[in-house]
Amino acid sequence: MSRFDSEGRCELCSGGWLCDPCKTDNRERERKRSEAISRGAKAHRAWDVARTCSRYQLASDEFFSRERKAIAIMERGGA
Repeated sequence: MSRFDSEGRCELCSGGWLCDPCKTDNRERERKRSEAISRGAKAHRAWDVARTCSRYQLASDEFFSRERKAIAIMERGGA
């Protein structure tokens, strides 16, 4: 049996207070949303690093990789 009525409201929640299953559902939904945002931010950062490497035609040397150089440029506000 479903805990939701025909309008999508939980029948176990009462007076605006969430029941334990709804709390669990909300926690899981927020965890998935947070993971998606984190993946997107990491992908965007990698794209920014690659774009900076290309823009400044960076190459690795014996001291730093091209990605480290790009991150240093970005941190200084050069990109």
